[in-house]
Amino acid sequence: MNDFYFSSINQSINLIKLKIDNLNLLNKKKDFIVLISTHDYLKYVSNFLDSYYKNNLSYKKIFIFTIKNKGFKEKNISLLKRKYKFYNFEIIIDDNSSLYINEISANIRFHIINILMPYSKSILYLDADSIVLKDLKKMYDYFSRYSIALRKHPEHRNGSLNHYYPIKSGFIYIKNNNLGRDFLNSAISDIQNNLHIWYADQKAISHAYFKIGFNEISNVLLFQSNFFDWKLYPEPYIYSAKGIRKNTLFFTYFSKMNRFNRFFLFKKVCFFLITIENLIRNIFKLFRKIFK
Repeated sequence: MNDFYFSSINQSINLIKLKIDNLNLLNKKKDFIVLISTHDYLKYVSNFLDSYYKNNLSYKKIFIFTIKNKGFKEKNISLLKRKYKFYNFEIIIDDNSSLYINEISANIRFHIINILMPYSKSILYLDADSIVLKDLKKMYDYFSRYSIALRKHPEHRNGSLNHYYPIKSGFIYIKNNNLGRDFLNSAISDIQNNLHIWYADQKAISHAYFKIGFNEISNVLLFQSNFFDWKLYPEPYIYSAKGIRKNTLFFTYFSKMNRFNRFFLFKKVCFFLITIENLIRNIFKLFRKIFK
């Protein structure tokens, strides 16, 4: 990304580094959970926080980075701060960069992980539309033998370009060790000049995994669906509503009712209704294109 787009983002990143330094986190390194959200996605962040605090007995340090432009409303993040415990930092982008706010919010994740890495034991980055279905303790126990854990997605392709990106960047687990830092630097080097390009995050994470050779290292885990998935069969620890699925009425209902996490039948019914509503919305979307 050239200086025209990156200037205000770079200033925000430097300010965030200074603020994190003042938190005195270096002497008590913990496992961090990180989310990045635009103003529109704060409603999903609320669902995530609600599900996390309902289903977990012990808590990690949560960092939520909000992308701020003219449309951002301070009161929305203030309401979340009153209800939940988390650190919040703002990434301010200028008017020129705001044209690419969705792309930037997706692609800046590697830079944010890089900022926090020196202060952490590990970082788990999640998409803002994620909800937690179970206590994450067993997942973290399993990850203790690995430096990196990533979600394999063998069917994912990059729209009309048809590039094959088999790793989902909505779940990134990295430990603060040499291997984890090398992986992160490899992803950043690939994405550095492409923060305004959609799917650059998918390309960067696949580039780091395959081209640099992390796929040949035993303590790098590439899992399929048991920890993070956008379906509930088998039920994962973390569910993420991909595409317009997150806008369905039943996802909104399900994400608020997930405290009934022992009732698997309830979840199956909800997921079925989410799928049906998603299909109907896609059909209407297709008709709209045809008539245009």
